Amino acid sequence: MSECALRPASAADCCFVHAIHDQPAVRARSVSQDPIAYADHERWYAARLDDPSYAIFVAEYAGEAVGVVRLAEGRDETEISIALDGDATGKGLGRMRFRLAVEAAQGRRSPVSAYIRPDNVASRRAFEGAGFVVESECRRNGVDLLRYLAR
Repeated sequence: MSECALRPASAADCCFVHAIHDQPAVRARSVSQDPIAYADHERWYAARLDDPSYAIFVAEYAGEAVGVVRLAEGRDETEISIALDGDATGKGLGRMRFRLAVEAAQGRRSPVSAYIRPDNVASRRAFEGAGFVVESECRRNGVDLLRYLAR
């Protein structure tokens, strides 16, 4: 199986990033489950591309875009978020993409964390398999979450 690769996202990836994050399966596992209006996404995306504390990567497999990795570096932590195209699931690409995402995040100055819904078993397994541990429980926007921290 050919390797998965991460590349920095560009303005040309705006539509792809929106399509990944607006998939019903991705929305169901997100803190905010509402659909994302494209005009709102365009503004958000342009601002993030210009923000040095934020990094967006496109995961590719065999030359095809299959997922998105986001890193948001704050004062106390770097938050990682990973989403995979539903058509690419079940092919082992998630593990490869996840490994690359964690490697990209490790270069950040602050600890790497992820916020995951307790019922999102697939993400919990993936983060635990990459060496993350549950550090605490919290609430964001009225949603119960587990804060995972990289060891």
